[in-house]
Parts: sequence; structure tokens; C-alpha cells
Amino acid sequence: MGAAIDITSQRFGRLTVVSRGANKGRQYGWNCVCDCGNTTHIAGVSLRTGYTKSCGCLRVETTRQRRSKHKMTNTSEHNIWLALKKRCYSKNNPDYSRYGGRGIKVCDRWINSFENFYADMGEKPYGCSIDRIDYDGDYTPENCKWSTNIEQANNKSNNARYEYGDEKHTIAEWSRIADIPYTLLSSRLKKGIKMPYALYNIDYRCSNA
Repeated sequence: MGAAIDITSQRFGRLTVVSRGANKGRQYGWNCVCDCGNTTHIAGVSLRTGYTKSCGCLRVETTRQRRSKHKMTNTSEHNIWLALKKRCYSKNNPDYSRYGGRGIKVCDRWINSFENFYADMGEKPYGCSIDRIDYDGDYTPENCKWSTNIEQANNKSNNARYEYGDEKHTIAEWSRIADIPYTLLSSRLKKGIKMPYALYNIDYRCSNA
């Protein structure tokens, strides 16, 4: 091992050499101060080749940035993305039986990429949550939209839909369309009164229908 070339005060990445240190095996060692404030003891060859550029803080920061490169961790959109995957694939999730247990899946484009999910869905509007258009379909760009709680409720599989003319809606939807109280319309339908008599308070007993 020849004489050491003095590299005191030189910078290598985030490291500044402050003094000669003990040898590291057959390599000369140098005491360094990192930009983060930590001190460390590095072999000269690692500094000169660029193999070591920090006390280790650079690797930690790079890993953290890679794991959260979208910078949206803990946002509503990111939490929703995590939740829909859990209810489709985690058997310990309390909602699994209604999703993954029924065969509901997350599409390949979304399953491992929050960036793709956000690019397709966009920012969540206030008061909305993710809704599948086809209640029995998968989580895909074509089958998902942001919906209000009322819209979500109307899309549940146990919501009966009533047909009149060329339209078919839930009781809640018909009550808004016809401007009739939900409870009144629901009561009429439960009594067996058919459309459109239930909607417009027509005396169905006088109808030939």
C-alpha cells in the first residue's frame, strides 16, 4: 500500500473529508462530515469512485422518494386506492365478503400504480367517494366514477328499480324526478300501487290498466 494522497477538505457528494482516519482493511480511511451533520469513516477508494456519497442519508431519502414519488400519501385519493385494494384482496378486511369474496377485482392498470389510478379518476370532488357503475363489475377506469352518498345508495344491488315509460329508477330517484316526498312514494309502492299511479296520485281503482 503506497503513500496516501491527502484528500483533506475535498468534497465527495455530500461528504467533506476532515482528517485522515484508521485504515479500512488494506484501504486508507478518512473521517468525513456529511451535509446532514453526521460524521462517518469511509475508505478513500469508495470516495474517489463515487460509490459512497453520503453517511447513508442519501440512500434513505432516495428510497423514501421512490416509495412516495407521487407525493400524495395520506391524501383522500391515495387512501381510497389503498382501501379498494384491501377489500378486494385482503380476506381479513371486514368488507372482503362483499367485494373480493364476490369476485370483484382491481384492474391491472390500477393494482400496482396509484399514479394510473389518479390519472384516470382525477381529484376527488368534495363529498364524493368512488362508485362502480356496474355494482357487480370490477374496479376499472370504465366502471368507476366519483359519486355522492345519494348516488352511491342508488347504485346498491338491493335497491329496487321501478319502470315507467322508457325509464327505470330507484324510489329516491323517482321522488326527485316527480317532486314527491320519498316516504309518500315508498308507502304507495309498498301498498302495491303501480306506476304511474303512485307517482301522480292517480286513483288506480278507476283505471282500466
